[in-house]
Amino acid sequence: MTNNIIYPAHVMILRPYSLSSGSSLVNDRYFNLAKSISLIGNRVTLLAQSFSHSTLLNRSSNDLQSISWRYDFARFVTVPGYNKSVGLGRLCSELIYALKAFAILLCERPSHVLVAEPLFFTGWLAILYGWLFQKQISCDLIDAWPEALAIPKRHPLGLIPPYAIILFPLICSRTLRLLSYAKLFTVSRSYIKVMPRSRRRRAHVFYWCSNALLSKSVQALNEIPSTFSCLNAPFVVSYAGSLGSGYDIETIIESAGILELRFPGCFVFKIAGGGQKSALLEAVSTPNLCYYGYLSTSEIFSMLSCSHSMLLPYVSNSAVALPIKFFDAVNFRLPVVSSLGLEAGDLIKEYMIGSCYQAGSAESLCESIIAVREAHAEYHRNMCVFSDLFSDVYELSQVYAEFARELLL
Repeated sequence: MTNNIIYPAHVMILRPYSLSSGSSLVNDRYFNLAKSISLIGNRVTLLAQSFSHSTLLNRSSNDLQSISWRYDFARFVTVPGYNKSVGLGRLCSELIYALKAFAILLCERPSHVLVAEPLFFTGWLAILYGWLFQKQISCDLIDAWPEALAIPKRHPLGLIPPYAIILFPLICSRTLRLLSYAKLFTVSRSYIKVMPRSRRRRAHVFYWCSNALLSKSVQALNEIPSTFSCLNAPFVVSYAGSLGSGYDIETIIESAGILELRFPGCFVFKIAGGGQKSALLEAVSTPNLCYYGYLSTSEIFSMLSCSHSMLLPYVSNSAVALPIKFFDAVNFRLPVVSSLGLEAGDLIKEYMIGSCYQAGSAESLCESIIAVREAHAEYHRNMCVFSDLFSDVYELSQVYAEFARELLL
């Protein structure tokens, strides 16, 4: 290893779930990182899978060819599909990805490899490659599952011992990998707590820093000068994203029914996206809940621009600390109604940019939505201030350029 950047380096980023949609590349952490690595004169390969994890569908060859043609660093490997985001099918898919990625590593011999954890099989094979050929293997910890159980919770007694016992081997496996990587990066300060103590001081935190769907030139569109001191006008709460097993969709549906019963016509829920729980929304007949399925970038932009608040609906004990959707809300300057704890929950409370509810509790979600509506002017003002502060410190192109430099050092 050397402490200086070797030019030209060849960096391979192992992230099977990247490049899932050409319309959302601006939000893709590794797409932005790959571009930044290229801009400073290095070769980079972003190795993704052909199967879309966000839609749970195989991507068309035209879609894959279009991305590969536009961006020469994009490369796809074929993997078997799966029906659930958590299950044996996904593990099988990752194993196939890991074996194919290892073969590509052996063939191309990149000087630097970045593994986007959690990737259990891929992580170990990448470490093996680094050991065999003395190459730098780094980790970007973007999700703390299953180590989230090791993060100090607000209610520690909520941990179920049998569950912890089952996950213990996986936690040990991840801990050993974190000790083996040359460098550690992460998307949240909360995740540093799951790293071995000897490695925490050396971890680099780079937020997602998404441009969301909103560029700086049009941020002013969301300057909504509205006040809601009483329940006399429709209040639009929106969510756009995955509808997988990790999202608290059932509670949204129940809350929509409760609020429509108590305050007819006062609240509107707009939901876009797809996944395992799409069928739940398709079956809903509640008049104040609108489910749109998958929308284009411009359609999502339009939906969020006409909204008053954004939902961050995650299930209890979620491993998510600071999701990309949080930055979407910041860029759109939308107060949030969130079930998240950890760093996102701390920021929401510290800067008073929204309200937190208890996952799984429809009553709690209703109370949070009503609270944000009644003090919307204050929450919106706070979010505008927070957005300005954040964009001054964490500008997208600068953050990814620094990420690239740290990776190559």
